Amino acid sequence: MPIAPLKHLFINIFNWAIFRNNLNRRKMKIGKRLNVHQGRVEQLNQLQDKRLYQILYLGIDTKMMNIMEYSHLQKDVSLCRRRNGSALI
Repeated sequence: MPIAPLKHLFINIFNWAIFRNNLNRRKMKIGKRLNVHQGRVEQLNQLQDKRLYQILYLGIDTKMMNIMEYSHLQKDVSLCRRRNGSALI
C-alpha cells in the first residue's frame, strides 16, 4: 500500500480545516464591523431626534452648536445619505 495518496488526503483535510477556520474568522470580523456601523447609525438617529426636539420645542436651530457633537460621525452621515437617498441631519 503506497503512502503518498494517504499523505495527500491528510494534507487536504488539514488545509480544508485551516480554510474553514479563516472563513469563520472573516465572517466574525464582518459581523463586528456591521454591528459597529449599526451602532453609529443609531447614535446619529438619536442626535437627529435631539436636534428636532430642540428646534420644535425650544425654538432654536442648534445646527451650529451640534457640529462639534457629531463631527466624528460625519463620515457615517455621508454613508447613510448615499444609502438612503435622504439627508440625515
